Formats: sequence, C-alpha cells, structure tokens
Amino acid sequence: MKASPGIVPQILLIILGILLILPVLFSSKWTELTISDLTLGAILYLFVALFPLLFGLWRIETIEVSGHILKKTNCAGLIRRSWDLRFVYELKKRSINNSLLEGNGAASFTTLFSDNPRYFKFRIATVRFSNRRRVRSSEIGMAKEEFNEIYKAILKFDKANQLTRSRNQ
Repeated sequence: MKASPGIVPQILLIILGILLILPVLFSSKWTELTISDLTLGAILYLFVALFPLLFGLWRIETIEVSGHILKKTNCAGLIRRSWDLRFVYELKKRSINNSLLEGNGAASFTTLFSDNPRYFKFRIATVRFSNRRRVRSSEIGMAKEEFNEIYKAILKFDKANQLTRSRNQ
C-alpha cells in the first residue's frame, strides 16, 4: 500500500520561497555581485528566502509498505530510504490540535490560508527501529484512510516484535 502525497502546505511554502527570492533576482546589482560582496544581511536574507523553498521541496513525501519493507521518499522521490519492519522497536501515535500559537512547521503556515480541519487536527506516527533509526509520518501528507492503513500495517509488525521480545526476556 502506498500513500499518495498531499502537497498543499508544501506548495504554499515553495511559493513563499519563490516570492522572497524574486526581489533578489530582479535587482539590478544582482548580476554584478560576487560572493565576497555579499553582506551579512544579504546572506541572512538569502537563507530566509531559500529555507521555505527547500523545506517545502523536502516535505513532498510518500510512504509505502510492501511486505515487511517500509519505504519513504522525500523531495518528490529524489531521496529514497527503506527500513525493515521486522525490526520495529516502538510505534507511537500522537494527535495534534494545531493552532498558530503551538506552531507545527508547514501545518501552521497552511492554517493562515486554509480553514480545512485537516490542517488543524491531525496525527503523527513515529516508528523507532532496533538500530535507533526513526521514521515520522504525518496525516497531513496523506488521506486519513491511507494513514490508517499504513499505521495498521506497521502496528501488525510492532505487535509481533513485542511478542518476540517478551518471549526472549
């Protein structure tokens, strides 16, 4: 089962990054500048402008469970990672009731432009493996039904691993 990416918060961050970079690109002095000519303020502005753009690209992700392998891709499929679900050590799910005061990354930014309850109340699942690696998945990035299916598939491996650990103790 593969979860299709929900990309509304990511697209908004990418647009914000592009809007912040446009004044720099259309500046008449931009073509004449070298790296050594940049002031600290210019470097900070470029960092602030590039951060939402790169963060938005990074958060375009998909999650797939096939057999006992969990696959996650970021940057619209450019970065791929996979984990063996037979080594799940811990599975946590927490609910987020998002508000602008709490702040939760891309979701908080999206709440400025959308009143869709999907961005205010969502769940985050964190899977920890025996080699201390972690994978996080948010319900914002996929449909609710897809999140439930993937969570149930991972939960099946977590319960089997807990049973094995309790027998070994």
